[in-house]
Amino acid sequence: MKRRLGWLAAGLVVGLAADMLHPALAQTDLPKDPPEIVSADASAFLIPRGQLSSQESDPYMFLGHVVGSTTERWDQRRWRQYEDAITGYPTALSCLTEDQQSAARPDLLRFDWQGMDSLQIIDVCLFRVFSSLREPNLIEEWLRYFGFKVYPFTDPHPTLDQTIRGLPAFQLNAYWEKDRFYQTTSFYNYSPEWLDNLIPTAQAFIVNVGISDKDHVMSATLSPIIE
Repeated sequence: MKRRLGWLAAGLVVGLAADMLHPALAQTDLPKDPPEIVSADASAFLIPRGQLSSQESDPYMFLGHVVGSTTERWDQRRWRQYEDAITGYPTALSCLTEDQQSAARPDLLRFDWQGMDSLQIIDVCLFRVFSSLREPNLIEEWLRYFGFKVYPFTDPHPTLDQTIRGLPAFQLNAYWEKDRFYQTTSFYNYSPEWLDNLIPTAQAFIVNVGISDKDHVMSATLSPIIE
């Protein structure tokens, strides 16, 4: 029976292990003609440059906490894990393909999957793009565009007061089959023998998006589902 790795475990174990692997270009290129957006106007994903999120306007968060904002050991550990991704991809524009770099209204559907070689970079860039979209329904449409199976927003902590605890008020889950992941990204389906016991081959991948009661993105992660 499949089970999900916890967000923390996926970040610390799977993310680190993924960085050890040598990424390779996917064997199957993405279609040149993008799929049709059914529920949203495609122009909704064309965001003026000045409105794109950045580390300055929307610092990278994990479960509602700004990573690296304290001297706590757990926070500094996560900062070291994500520092290169956060500083290397400081804005949503950093996460888009080269043809969007000079656009007045960059297309957030031109996500540079092929240029990202770690799960940490993908996490940071998902956070940047979703923070730029600013509307939960557009986040859902963005994920569907790339072939994710999207499940409705739910309350991840129904017994807690998110206002007091600063936790996400809503959570969205979206699933990707492993073949789609490896075809779209620069990763490949390979695990050295010495890593077999540490990180079993992923059967699928899940995106978790945490949203506040004011529609602010509080977390965005991509994690493997393993057997």
